[in-house]
Amino acid sequence: MTDDESTVSLCWKCQVKTRHKITEGRSGALERCAVCKNVLRVARPASVTVHDLTANEVRLVELRMRPGAVSQAGFLDPTESLVAVTRSDDTTLRALGVTHSQVASRIQRLIGKAKATVERQVKLQEPGTAEIRRIIAAYNMLGEDPRSDSEKRGPGIRVDEFEVWSHLYNGWQGCPFFLDGDVGRLSTADTCGDSDRDWIVRNTVLNDEIFFSELIIHLLRHHQFCEGHTEYRLDPARTVRVLRIGEVEGSHQ
Repeated sequence: MTDDESTVSLCWKCQVKTRHKITEGRSGALERCAVCKNVLRVARPASVTVHDLTANEVRLVELRMRPGAVSQAGFLDPTESLVAVTRSDDTTLRALGVTHSQVASRIQRLIGKAKATVERQVKLQEPGTAEIRRIIAAYNMLGEDPRSDSEKRGPGIRVDEFEVWSHLYNGWQGCPFFLDGDVGRLSTADTCGDSDRDWIVRNTVLNDEIFFSELIIHLLRHHQFCEGHTEYRLDPARTVRVLRIGEVEGSHQ
């Protein structure tokens, strides 16, 4: 790509439709508005972390992550820095010798087993039996807070030494990292990942549990993000301990 290449489009910042000069940035093509000189990525890779973003993009993503923007709970608290949160969690995982991708894969495999257990039991059990009702209640906790007292939420789905519950929502939560189109607009129309389920996974041996949105698999794998200090944060150290990630070399994680 040469310095002379350009495109005509609407700048999200100054709202002027003008010719934007395209240049090659360290993590992809960038365009600069000829009017306000704002810099924005033209096309982002499928996976992008905060370290790949321009300063403008970081600010935009942080706006989306605040409580009440694209999520009522938020992905960051009202004052947190996306860069600071990410660096802190990077350091924690590095010290534990675990990658974001390992955590994502462990969670994906575990809830995949839970879903397979539900499907298998539904096929084996007679419709309307108490066992079917129990399994469905653990898998689709409609209208209930899955973090309620364990006695109130009833028995979970057994997967190895874990007990699992799922809360199904009547809507979808999109990923806040989308950078396509008019990125200044807080819209979820072009998200790069989404989910409609929350999960609780309890380690019955340790008697400890973690709570997360299924979107965390995407956030970990594609954006290396554990979320900030909101109700949906996935604490990396606690997660590695509860899920026994990397404990046994060559294990069936």
